[in-house]
Amino acid sequence: MMSRGEKRVRLGIVAVVVVAAIVAAFAAVERVSSRRAVDGVSRNAAASAILLAASFRRELDKFRLVPIVLADDAEARAALASGDPARLAALNPKLEALSRETRAANVYLLDARGTVVVASNWRRPDSFLGDYYGFRSYFRTAWRKGAAEQFALGQRSKRAGLYISRRLLDRGRVVGVVVVKVDFDALERE
Repeated sequence: MMSRGEKRVRLGIVAVVVVAAIVAAFAAVERVSSRRAVDGVSRNAAASAILLAASFRRELDKFRLVPIVLADDAEARAALASGDPARLAALNPKLEALSRETRAANVYLLDARGTVVVASNWRRPDSFLGDYYGFRSYFRTAWRKGAAEQFALGQRSKRAGLYISRRLLDRGRVVGVVVVKVDFDALERE
């Protein structure tokens, strides 16, 4: 037979073992629950990232179409080939509307030397009309290779953006380059 002291010691040991088992069980449940929660959040984040990336690519693809269409525009090619200020000025509203409808930061045409001769921002005091961008990589590369993209800081705005450009040909001769600037802040807000 056990004495009262022995019974208390055994009861104390059993109590400690039960408490330890309960604490271990709670710890295991917490680890499993945490891992499942983190895995769930990670899966959701990965799915969201995939959707955002696809949306971003779609938006960029939309902007990439603008120079392709303008490079094929007979009116733009003829105006650049002629160099006639009235014909060039008549294109300003067209580029302004195109910029507004596509939500491009700016759309502009550079002549064969790299000077802006038509611009979507022609009405604004900070218009690009008359500015020289012949030194920019997006101009030089499009001139040589047909198309270019350059991530750069805007000369006037000091805001970063993607410049998408394409050369314009008239009867096999390069007459200029069309440029679309994509503002990533605006894309992010959408």
